[in-house]
Amino acid sequence: MSVINSMLKDLDKRQQPHSLESLNVASVQYQAKPTSRLPWVLLALVSILLIAGSIYSYMQLSNATTPISKGVTNTRVAQADGAVANTSKLSEGEGISTASTTPLSEPVQGAEPLVSQLVSVTAADAISSELDLESSATQEANVLISQESQVPEIAVAKAPAIQAIAIKESASVEPTLDPVQDLAQVSDPAPVSEPTIARAASLKAIPRESSMAVTEVQVSNEQLAQRRYSLATAAEERGLLSDAIVYYSEVLALVPDMHKARRQLAALYYGQSRLDLASETLVKGIAIFPLEYDYSLLLARVQQAAGKTQLAMASLTQIPDGSARDVQKWTMQSSLAQSIGKHELSEDSYRKLLRVAPGQAKWWMGLGYALDAQQEYVPAKQAYQQALSAQGLSKQAQDYIENRLVQLGDSE
Repeated sequence: MSVINSMLKDLDKRQQPHSLESLNVASVQYQAKPTSRLPWVLLALVSILLIAGSIYSYMQLSNATTPISKGVTNTRVAQADGAVANTSKLSEGEGISTASTTPLSEPVQGAEPLVSQLVSVTAADAISSELDLESSATQEANVLISQESQVPEIAVAKAPAIQAIAIKESASVEPTLDPVQDLAQVSDPAPVSEPTIARAASLKAIPRESSMAVTEVQVSNEQLAQRRYSLATAAEERGLLSDAIVYYSEVLALVPDMHKARRQLAALYYGQSRLDLASETLVKGIAIFPLEYDYSLLLARVQQAAGKTQLAMASLTQIPDGSARDVQKWTMQSSLAQSIGKHELSEDSYRKLLRVAPGQAKWWMGLGYALDAQQEYVPAKQAYQQALSAQGLSKQAQDYIENRLVQLGDSE
C-alpha cells in the first residue's frame, strides 16, 4: 500500500504545472560599458594634420608664384625700356631736340608696336587697369622724379606713361596676378594724364642747388707749430717723452725760431742722457740765432755733464758781460775755472759776482779760496772773514773757513 501511495503522489506531482514564480532566480546586475575617447583623439590629430598641410601648401604656392610674377615684371620693364629706346631713336632721326617738350600723343604712338605685340586682352581688363592707374597717377609722377639718376631724360619726355607704369607694377605686383593682365596694364598709357607728365617734367627741369660749400682754409706754419707744441706739452705731462720729442722736432721743422720748443727738446735729450743729441740741437740754435745766449749757457751745461770742461768754458765766452745771462755765466765760469786750476779766472768771476750781490757769503768764500790757491793769504783771509760775517753758509763751510783762518794766522 505504501508503494502504491508513493506512486500516486509522484503521478500527482508530475501532473501539476511548473510555476516559474516558485523558482528562485538570482538577481543579475548590468554594468554600463565605459565610453571610448579614441575617436576624439583621432579627430583632433586629423584636424591638426589638415591645418599644417594647408599652411605648408599655401607657403609653397606663394614661393612658387613670387618668382614668376617677378620674372614677368622684369620682362615688362625691359620691354618698356626697349620701347623708350626706339622712341628716342625715332625722335633723333626726325631732328627733335631732347630738351624740347613733346605732346602726350607722341609716346602713345611710339609705343604702338609694343602694344600690338604684347597685348591681347578683353575690354573689361583694360577698363579695370585704367581705374587702378587713375588713382595712382600722382604717385607715378613722384616715382618718375625719384628715378632720374637711372632713367635718361629723353625717357621722361618721350615715354613717361610706359616707364611709370612699369615701375609701379614692379613694386606692387600680387602673387596671384595674371601675367596677361599685367602686360595689358603696362601697354595701356591712357590713364596717365598730361598735366601729371608736365608737372613731372617741370620738376625735373628745376636745377637743384647744392647745400655743400667747400672753402679752402690755409693754415700758417706758426699755427701748425703751435698745435704741435700743445701736443708735445700734453704728451710730456702724460709721461710720453718719446712722443713729446717727435712733436718738438716737428715744431722746429716748421718754425725754427720757437726757442722754447728747442730748449725743451734739449732738456728732454739731457734728461735721457742723450747728450750728443742735446748738444746738436743747441749748436743748431746757436748757428741760426747767435744772440740767443740761453743756447750757449745750456750747451755749456751739457758739455760739463759730458766731461768736456774746455768746450764748456769756450761756450761761456760767447755770452758777453752785461747780458741777461751774465750772472749765470760768471757762476758757472768760476766753478769750471776752479776745477781746472784757472784760479785767476775764478777770482775774476767771483769779483764780478760780488759787485752784483755783495752780501752773498758763498761768493766771498769762493773768492777767498781762489786767493788762497794763488798764495795771496792776506786778501784770502779778509775774504774768509767776510764770508763768516755774512749769512747763508752751511755748518761744514763755516768749519772749513774757521780752520783755514787758524792755519793762516799761524802762518803769519
